[in-house]
Amino acid sequence: MKGKYFWGLVLITMVTFSFVWVRLQIVRISYEINTISQTEKNLRDECNKLTLQINEAKSLNRLEKLAVQKFKMRAPHSDQLITLSE
Repeated sequence: MKGKYFWGLVLITMVTFSFVWVRLQIVRISYEINTISQTEKNLRDECNKLTLQINEAKSLNRLEKLAVQKFKMRAPHSDQLITLSE
């Protein structure tokens, strides 16, 4: 009779530890998923910001303003224009 109770107790203990271990793994993996999701969100935000900066850098208005202010350039007179034909 003592042997049955002992093995029953061992079995219940093993099942309990298995359940706790599985739950801990679920919590750990959930934290990892949340961390990766946050990292992905941060990278998407940075990508969007960089794309916006690229588009601003390529802006014709910005380039024209830079040419006038920094390089003291101005638009050519009509007699300075040369039209190329194909």
